[in-house]
Amino acid sequence: MGKAKQLAEDVDIEADDDLERGDVVTLPNYSAIPEPFIPLGKEGQRAYETWCRDLIQIGALTSISRGYAESVGVAVDEIIAAKARGKGSRGATELMRSSTLKLEKFIGSKPITGPGRGESPYTAFGFAKRARQRRHSND
Repeated sequence: MGKAKQLAEDVDIEADDDLERGDVVTLPNYSAIPEPFIPLGKEGQRAYETWCRDLIQIGALTSISRGYAESVGVAVDEIIAAKARGKGSRGATELMRSSTLKLEKFIGSKPITGPGRGESPYTAFGFAKRARQRRHSND
């Protein structure tokens, strides 16, 4: 039996023991930027490393988030290649959008939202409250 196969079986046995005890099993986090599995161009490599660096800082670079970071790198390379050919890059743009959204979930970023439905945009300034107080002074 090969050394790698034995190591994989040992890890599986340890994970099974943890599950039997009811422990939470998490994926290992990377502490350095790993080489991507997919060969990336210069700009794609830069995007990949930027995302990996951000994920390492918050301790969220796992094998799953690494895959999403690679997808962003591939998308960047595809967009640049499509622009050089003078063609559209809808597929690459969609890949970039979906991978970025998934990575933002790992980071915990939330989009900035405005006032909710039914709220007056002037509520923060007190206009709506003053008008309501004048109309309903007996409340």
